[in-house]
Formats: sequence, structure tokens, C-alpha cells
Amino acid sequence: MEQNIRFYRVVKGVRYKLANFDHIISVDTWHTFRVVASDNHFQIIFDGQTVFDVRDETFQSGQIGLWTKADAVTYFDDLRLSVVK
Repeated sequence: MEQNIRFYRVVKGVRYKLANFDHIISVDTWHTFRVVASDNHFQIIFDGQTVFDVRDETFQSGQIGLWTKADAVTYFDDLRLSVVK
């Protein structure tokens, strides 16, 4: 297990890493993960701690994706998307 969280931009199937957070992530417990996006500004909050504060001008709109490595045992629950005005 690599014990990190990464934030990527994907263009035509090619990933570009925008930020990396190396951290020992405890297993057998649920964690919270939140992304706040406003225009070109992205804040990523893991267990209440802001781990990324990134700006990226590439796209004006897009999609969200969650990804884990093939050998990871990962569960996602209560995924919610909402528009903040």
C-alpha cells in the first residue's frame, strides 16, 4: 500500500499529477474525503484536514472520478455531489 492521496487532471486519458499527500492511512476504519471546487480552485479535505489547495486553469467544467490501485481494498460510501452557489 502506497499510503498517499493524489489529485490528478486527466486529459485524453493521460494523467497529470497536480498534488500528492503522503500519509499513513489507518485501515479498518472509515475516513471522510471532501473536494470543494470553485472555478479553477480545488480544496481537498481528508478527515477534516485540508491536504490540497490547488489551482488549475485547464478546464472550465468536467467530471469527477475516484480511482484506486488494483491491489487496494477500498470502499466508497455515501458519495454525494452538490452545487455550491
